[in-house]
Amino acid sequence: MKEFFYKKEYKYMYLGIFFYNFANALSETFGTVMLYKNGLSIHLILLIYGIRFLIMGANNTFICCNIK
Repeated sequence: MKEFFYKKEYKYMYLGIFFYNFANALSETFGTVMLYKNGLSIHLILLIYGIRFLIMGANNTFICCNIK
């Protein structure tokens, strides 16, 4: 088990997944705040993200869900 976590490729893979998810969370938060500051109501923002969730699905939320 120890050699699994100390391989260089796995460290880069985990760092890549972390930075991808972190950037995705920042962009989602920033986008929501900008929509609200531009005058959209919370109901409309929730509708937009609800439609996006229905189209994209839950599996595309985080990249770590696709790793086997």
